[in-house]
Amino acid sequence: MICLEQNNTAEHNTLDVLPSNSTFSIPPSVPEIPVDLTFKPQIHNVLSTARLGCKLDLNFIARNKWNCEYNPKTFPAITIRIRKPRSTARLFRNGTLVCAGAKSIDESHRAARKFARIVQKLNFPVRLLNFQIKNILSCGKFFPVHLADVRQAYNKECSYHPELFPSLFFRGVPGITATISPNGYVILNGPRSTEEIHKASEAISLILSPFRKQ
Repeated sequence: MICLEQNNTAEHNTLDVLPSNSTFSIPPSVPEIPVDLTFKPQIHNVLSTARLGCKLDLNFIARNKWNCEYNPKTFPAITIRIRKPRSTARLFRNGTLVCAGAKSIDESHRAARKFARIVQKLNFPVRLLNFQIKNILSCGKFFPVHLADVRQAYNKECSYHPELFPSLFFRGVPGITATISPNGYVILNGPRSTEEIHKASEAISLILSPFRKQ
């Protein structure tokens, strides 16, 4: 059996995106209009890590598992994929497991356990330790926005070069990078819990509502 010693720090001691003792300041140039809270992003990819508690012989694993890729000349880890839940793992010699592709925190945890079981069946003394959520990528559709006006109002928090890339990068929410396209499609990168996604989506709604295209 796999000994699970889950680290819940990522989920329970999360970064407070909008601390209760602080306020989000809106520049004077931003018109005061009702906030539209229709932006509700959906999770598309969860990135997690764990330790397997032992060193791994990657050459041995590659020879004995069919659903894996290993080319030490290009990358020092072996790649293994599973279908349920659909996920991809990278295993390193020191026993580090990096899991990506899951659509929820629970799926990512189940996938990590399955990858650990796969390695355990090859007679490695595996234990699943220090499971942590490192990043949750979520996407959602807002209304079309005037990105040039967003940059003007939040110049220090924005990176926007339409001649190079059509979307705007906004870093005004602590720990979160929002990629905003002209048609209102928003990608949130950086949250480590569903609570952080919820707080970030509310903050982005507050930011973008005044710049909605009519």
